[in-house]
Amino acid sequence: MASSIINEQDLRAFLAASEDEINQITNISNFEKYDDPTNFEVCNELVQLIKSELNKECDAYVIGPRRMGLSEGKAEIAVFLDIGQHRFFSERNYKTNIQEIKMLEKLLRKQPKWRILRLNHALPSLNVIYRPTNQRCDLSVTNGFSVQISEMIGHFFEIQPEAVKFYHFIRIWLRINKITFKAFTLTLLVMNYLQECNLMPTAFKAQKNVPQSFIEGIPVTFDSARDICSYSVKKMPFYYVHIRGFFRYYASFNFAENVISTYYGYPVQKEEYQPRLDYDSPMCVAAFLNQKCNISRYTLNSLDQINLF
Repeated sequence: MASSIINEQDLRAFLAASEDEINQITNISNFEKYDDPTNFEVCNELVQLIKSELNKECDAYVIGPRRMGLSEGKAEIAVFLDIGQHRFFSERNYKTNIQEIKMLEKLLRKQPKWRILRLNHALPSLNVIYRPTNQRCDLSVTNGFSVQISEMIGHFFEIQPEAVKFYHFIRIWLRINKITFKAFTLTLLVMNYLQECNLMPTAFKAQKNVPQSFIEGIPVTFDSARDICSYSVKKMPFYYVHIRGFFRYYASFNFAENVISTYYGYPVQKEEYQPRLDYDSPMCVAAFLNQKCNISRYTLNSLDQINLF
């Protein structure tokens, strides 16, 4: 990992240049964007279509950055479709998932309001355009796991609103410097740093003493009514106060030996951690609730090649 730290002059210049963009993104609360009529129009259209054409009951849930309060502009709408209304907490297998997503693809191809872009077999998911609003959407049918993750992360950012600006600053800085991380990986990197500073709760604390429901054997419920004081977490001052600390933290983080865990809020040694796939990637970030999955295993071959700091 590169060890040089962004200097004060560069930081001030970048803050000045990015301030307008950050304010434009965050002046309208990201949690108001969750109530964007387009979200409900897309979800309602899908539910009614599945009911009328497939004769199946269906619930639709907005997930991902829009639900987490981290969306920007006319961001893609990610939607989980609970077709049949009985699989939210169930375990699903790949065969069932791919059959259902292909059934959805066949249905939408016949509808003038929808344009198919791509079927992702790995997840599986269906990427489409909702033509009336020219809105790009990503549709999934697996189970309610993504819903619960989105809602918990959204809860954390909602009770710490300055963290939303902090996230967008880091995201814009990376984009300008042509450094690419998956959005969810970046979200967890930001959360992990804020947890180290006692500025954001952990999933472990959020689920402590809460009656649990499980998906794939993993506890997923939490109390969304809690406020920031109930977690003994400090209120975050102006977001830019912590920017240099973020760069310092990851410049010195021992990626060779440790895994980033936003579930516990502290680094976990690799020998104590068993990801689903290879953990010999240059960066290991445990999935938010599923501690057996390394979501960053496809990161660039060597972080030393990226002048992050």
